[in-house]
Amino acid sequence: SDAYALRHFRVQPVDMSTNVGNWTSSIAVTFVTAASGDITPGAVTQPLSVTATSSESTTATSDTQIPSMSLAITTGGGIVLVQFHASSVDVGNTHVSNTLTVVVTLKIKRDGNDLTSAIMAIALGPSSTVSIPCELTWLDSPASGAHTYTATWRVNGADRSAGLALRNLMVTEFKR
Repeated sequence: SDAYALRHFRVQPVDMSTNVGNWTSSIAVTFVTAASGDITPGAVTQPLSVTATSSESTTATSDTQIPSMSLAITTGGGIVLVQFHASSVDVGNTHVSNTLTVVVTLKIKRDGNDLTSAIMAIALGPSSTVSIPCELTWLDSPASGAHTYTATWRVNGADRSAGLALRNLMVTEFKR
């Protein structure tokens, strides 16, 4: 077939205001199909994933593992994509009369060491809560071997809380 034959294209740009530009000169393109040798078998580890829906809350002021948010993987030295998703993090002020600035820190850790974090800070009136969606993504380059990835959380002091329900932690290694 001529699926892999040389093709020639010309492009005419159009900007966001629909202004039309001049045609480019001809560009030669040959299409190819990736051969099986381009992507070796097992090049991508089947994603490991854990999902939990139970309602959880914390008033911890030091990093504490979010319940059920831990995954162990044995890597071969490739890049590891780590993703944590919480459909909604409930940030709360539990004090009955004072407005407080509530800071919730979420982190992804490998083997107990911080990789990345998200910090949510909001001033809240007495006995109030606000919900904030959260997504953390990190590309890690661990040495070959066994590793444990966890998601942790904490708040910044007394009369402050964080809560969540639907959450997911996923880990995928790209070996090539």
